[in-house]
Amino acid sequence: MWKRFERLPLLPLCAAGFFLGIAICFRSGDSGTLLSPENLQTVKSMTLDKKEYLGCVCRLRLGTVFLLLLAGTTYLAPFVCGALTLWFGMGAGALLTTSLMRYGIKGAMLLPVGCFPHFLIYIPAFYMLLRWCEQLFGYIYLRKEPESMGGVLIKLLLIFLAVAAGIYLESYVAPGIFQGMLRIF
Repeated sequence: MWKRFERLPLLPLCAAGFFLGIAICFRSGDSGTLLSPENLQTVKSMTLDKKEYLGCVCRLRLGTVFLLLLAGTTYLAPFVCGALTLWFGMGAGALLTTSLMRYGIKGAMLLPVGCFPHFLIYIPAFYMLLRWCEQLFGYIYLRKEPESMGGVLIKLLLIFLAVAAGIYLESYVAPGIFQGMLRIF
């Protein structure tokens, strides 16, 4: 079945998910409590326990990393990687649409500021991880020749370091930036 498998079309899958997220938001017409004024007011007035937040972010991001690593060793790796890429795009589309529908131009600023600076690291790291899982799938099931075991492990180490840097930025730097942005809401 996978003999002709070359590479996953990650960008088209992400774009399809993005537009699907937009369509779902417009179709439902109600974004519920996502980015509601009450929730933003709660976020604005709360104090963040950075150690507890770090644990939450670690569980969330490392859970995704380990899911992909495990999926890379199975026959379903292309499906899992494709579905996760579609999910990432759908989340981005739904969040952007909700932000714009609720707050207009201020909402267009809220999303990038809320994702800065950690997503500057997460996006390339998860892209590299998806491609790494794709390579691992090829080595295991398609009998492709690995470049070298050291190269494969160094790539994985770089991915883990990038995700760790993203976790640090998301836990310690981004909350201050986001709190500053919430002052205009």
